[in-house]
Amino acid sequence: AKMTKKMFPAARKAAAGEEPTRTRWLLQVMLQSPNIAVASLVECEKKGPGKNSFWPNYVHPVGLAKVDIVEKMPSSAYRKLMEGIECMHITPKPNLTTVVDLGACPGGWTSVMRRLGCYVVAVDRSELDPVLMRDEMVEFIKGDAFTFEPKMAGIDKKQDCWMISDVIAYPERCTELLHRWCEGRWASNMIVTMKFQGGEPDLDELDNAIQVVKSLGYNCRVKH
Repeated sequence: AKMTKKMFPAARKAAAGEEPTRTRWLLQVMLQSPNIAVASLVECEKKGPGKNSFWPNYVHPVGLAKVDIVEKMPSSAYRKLMEGIECMHITPKPNLTTVVDLGACPGGWTSVMRRLGCYVVAVDRSELDPVLMRDEMVEFIKGDAFTFEPKMAGIDKKQDCWMISDVIAYPERCTELLHRWCEGRWASNMIVTMKFQGGEPDLDELDNAIQVVKSLGYNCRVKH
């Protein structure tokens, strides 16, 4: 540490609560032997709404986010949502944010949002895990994830609303879903998975979805 201070006398720690600048650098060092070290220095770009949502992400060691929950969950899919939240570096406001979970069954993603203190509107053709169906902070709506609109659950634009979706569908349908929600400005933040079939992912459709989101005024970050 003393040597580093001598080499970089202008370097300093950010003050508590200080908003980081848009420029961040990530230095990674791998020791191959006692005498050989390989170093990588890369600029981190701002990719999301959170103040530390840079990519590559310097917050998580080796890029690994904490996504494990000890308690039993309805499905293991919850890890995808937790990783998404970690990458965005922004969390919903407890007791103030309403989350719409499209294609919610069996309830892994709904469980995560309930743990964060959110009211969840879960939309699916099949019911959730019995524990979630009894939860007063979970409103289950039997219906189609692709035709649902927030007003169907009495959600108005004055409320802080998030949309999350892990629904199984072709990539084109996910792009259509994002277009509807972004165009309607129905949610402040969205986390959506796009699933691919076969050996090669449809990167053209992924690029199309990114352009749709950005063209409608949202920041966008892709994580695979």
